[in-house]
Amino acid sequence: MKVELSQFIVRGDKIVHLPTGAEFWKGDEDVVNCGWGAGASMGYDPEDLMEHARQIFVRQRAVPLG
Repeated sequence: MKVELSQFIVRGDKIVHLPTGAEFWKGDEDVVNCGWGAGASMGYDPEDLMEHARQIFVRQRAVPLG
């Protein structure tokens, strides 16, 4: 299955992949997965999910606050 950025939402300090329920948060040095949900069983590549979560965190850091 193809992973799209539009499939993710930011929920508090986590990013959630809505179709699978996979959750990610920012660790000290990289994105950390805290639960794969149904990702692999639904045909999503875990590395692709992780890379999309990284992209979202990078974009969040690039947006100026205030």
